[in-house]
Amino acid sequence: MIRSIFFMQAIELASESLANVKFIQEKKLIGRYFDQISQDTGKFCFGVDDTLRALEMGAVETLICWENLDIQRYVLKNHSTGDETVLHLSTEQEKDMTHFQVRPVTPKLRTREKRWPS
Repeated sequence: MIRSIFFMQAIELASESLANVKFIQEKKLIGRYFDQISQDTGKFCFGVDDTLRALEMGAVETLICWENLDIQRYVLKNHSTGDETVLHLSTEQEKDMTHFQVRPVTPKLRTREKRWPS
């Protein structure tokens, strides 16, 4: 019983120090990220779509994710063509029902090179 009280006090006293350590680590991590951007190394990306593409390619060494990110992933399937579309929408974008409607397909036009007689 007495040990658990001392243990709880030790955790309480250490929690502030541990929070400071986490803050310092996060600050260094963000600093390295901005260094990559300022040096234009190409070893960075931002935005949901670009980040997920990089993750799928296995090109991510460090992922920084905002804990309050409010994005939902939707996989939409066109049953007539079998095509799938993946959307990442914010709460505000979810309200716009045009994201969930079938868009008319415009035919692709072919161009031909016309050769004029010499």
